[in-house]
Amino acid sequence: MGGRGSGRQYYFGAKDTTDGYRYLDIRRLQREGLLTQGQTYVWHWSRHGEKIAAIRVRVESDRIILAYRQRSGDGEW
Repeated sequence: MGGRGSGRQYYFGAKDTTDGYRYLDIRRLQREGLLTQGQTYVWHWSRHGEKIAAIRVRVESDRIILAYRQRSGDGEW
């Protein structure tokens, strides 16, 4: 444990950006009427017509509960 080469790898000049990450636009959900208390639904992300990730959204009076799933490559959810 903790030996040479273990842990996160950082490469000179390589930086993570948010461009490749999925996001959930709370303003869009509000505009589309999807933040009404008591609603439950699943939001999907797709690539080339294939579902690659999903998030379950449950709206309560004082919070939004998110349950997230994703698939890596052709692997399992």
